[in-house]
Amino acid sequence: MDMLPSAEKSKKNVGCWHLIVNAQLIGLVNLTNVIPIQSLNDISPSDFPIGSCVLFDLDDTAFIFADRFMRDAYPNFGVKTDFLKEVKIKHGTKRLDFVFDKAPYQFVEPQFAEILSFLEQKQIDTLGFTARRTGKEFADLQHTYQNQTIRILNQLGIKFHSKTFKDTTYANFNPKNPELSKHIVYTWVEHFELQHDAMIKDAVLFANNLGKGIIFDIMLKGIESIPDHFIMLDDNLNNLLEVQKTVDGINQKFGTQMKFTGWHYTAAKNLDNSINDDIARQQKSALLADSPLYLPDRSFI
Repeated sequence: MDMLPSAEKSKKNVGCWHLIVNAQLIGLVNLTNVIPIQSLNDISPSDFPIGSCVLFDLDDTAFIFADRFMRDAYPNFGVKTDFLKEVKIKHGTKRLDFVFDKAPYQFVEPQFAEILSFLEQKQIDTLGFTARRTGKEFADLQHTYQNQTIRILNQLGIKFHSKTFKDTTYANFNPKNPELSKHIVYTWVEHFELQHDAMIKDAVLFANNLGKGIIFDIMLKGIESIPDHFIMLDDNLNNLLEVQKTVDGINQKFGTQMKFTGWHYTAAKNLDNSINDDIARQQKSALLADSPLYLPDRSFI
């Protein structure tokens, strides 16, 4: 007998239809390996077999801005981007450096650190796998985007470990390459002034605003001993479906039996991401002042 309350049944049905529609758009057949989860508590230690490799998305999966006016998570998409454009127009790129240096991050869920520690103890490979770009949006910025990302991870104590995938750069895998134009994820963003290529750095795979499917594929080339099971945690369903499709294509082409499990993780949307307009106005004004000041949400409690 189905013991789910009717409201829970509706949620489950909506999730399933969401998977089916996205899978049809991306041309997938096998949906059984992409699973919607709302919390890391939905995962158990037995879900990580020895010999597997676990891929973790970063933004809105591993971490999120601590202050709501800086978040992209629903329903705030575009709020941060619009504000940062205003910062650049009024004060230039050095002020952007100031904002990013001061803006704190937090875990989406604190259990993330426990899962990483468990996987390290079991000697299971882990990789960060982010759509984040590499290089500098403006040439006179102090830090590259990849180094800024590693700094955030270090501040949170997040350290991925992989014996299989070492630091490397994938030449010409960047959004400026016209041969890769159809693989650009966010087509509306402007190119970085100082553009670097997709890369692995400190066990973080930077997809560089290119589809995670094609970056996953290029990552496997030249690797002698490929894990037989990849597990991927991501808040973006299309990323999971792309990598699933890549795995299916490799298996079909080479007769391999590589496994894939995708977890569509939506905990960031369940956080309280609502913005207090008055507080946000004060935070933005302080950052736009001649002598800037970063005011975190907690300073208004």
